[in-house]
Amino acid sequence: MAVETAAARVRTRVLTEAALCWLTLGAIVLWQIGVYVDVWYHLHRGFAIESFFTWPHALLYGGWAATGLVITAYLLESRLLGEPSGAWLPRGYPIALLGIALYGLGGAFDLAWHTIFGFEARQEAVLSPSHLWLLAGGSLTAFGFLEASVRRRAAAGRAAYRPRPDDLPVALGLGFLLRNTFFMIVYIGPFTIDFASGGTIAQTLPGYAGFAWADPAAQSAGAGGILLHSAILAPFLVAPLRALRLPGGAIAAIMLFDAILIVAATDLWRYLPAVAGAAVAGEALWAWVRRGGLGGPDREAGYWALGFVVPLVQFALYFALMAAFGGGVIWTAHLLAGLPVAAGYVGLVAACLAVPPRWLHRPGAPFGAGAGR
Repeated sequence: MAVETAAARVRTRVLTEAALCWLTLGAIVLWQIGVYVDVWYHLHRGFAIESFFTWPHALLYGGWAATGLVITAYLLESRLLGEPSGAWLPRGYPIALLGIALYGLGGAFDLAWHTIFGFEARQEAVLSPSHLWLLAGGSLTAFGFLEASVRRRAAAGRAAYRPRPDDLPVALGLGFLLRNTFFMIVYIGPFTIDFASGGTIAQTLPGYAGFAWADPAAQSAGAGGILLHSAILAPFLVAPLRALRLPGGAIAAIMLFDAILIVAATDLWRYLPAVAGAAVAGEALWAWVRRGGLGGPDREAGYWALGFVVPLVQFALYFALMAAFGGGVIWTAHLLAGLPVAAGYVGLVAACLAVPPRWLHRPGAPFGAGAGR
């Protein structure tokens, strides 16, 4: 009887690990939306905003606070249940919580920085110390959440090509990190500024006022932005596909989550089909590789092909859309013909570094046992 009474008093969790994952995911999505509402606000209202207390900041910090509250609630419940300190949070969430704390400190630093030095304009807003601090805190949170999501997905069983619910937090976790990385090239990014059209859309926004669109420097910035975009994108696709065997739809989820946030802030919606088309090409190639094409998912060639094909298709479509619906292209035919291929080449090189050939591995290293013999 005493045993039955004690068993009846055992508490079960209110906030399960599954609930922790999905609530954290929702809060981080809200947080990311807040960031890009703030970007929209600055680009459309200019940078003469003399207050830290704006409604985009309220949305941004609301998402941040919600993320922290969800994880903290799980931690406190673990303590109340008497669990050992090492089990208070699933792996990954302590890193996420550290990132949330750093972001909060970064917000205070950002307020102090604005008070002392004023508000940043254009590229300064990307590279100011306070904003880099915020970027680091947000990225650490995303990295911790990604680790937790990957571990939870692995515990659910063998990965398959057919998507499962546990795949979505992993794909969006990668999307969070990709968008944070692209944030640092926001003033040369192809889905941020339409340099090749002479700024048909961007020049209408106060946040881009004063750009010399036909200047050779603008052409170099736009071309460099396309190549850097490709170099960043390729490893975010091929390394997780190789290591995690992500399912069908993962490429589209990673790329479209990133692209929708930025084109919504910059009004470059007409270029979203370029991202969608490249994602479709990547998905078709990944499906073929999973069925054994190019040696199958255990060989390197399929990943290298993805690194080349996705940027190539994306920027071929980008220029085609610009010519048809974006006000025309002011760059020469040489650039228009060469840049998509160059983007593919840069993506290929990045993919080869992320998934190196077997002869680069030391004997006994993963994926390359005995390759150097």
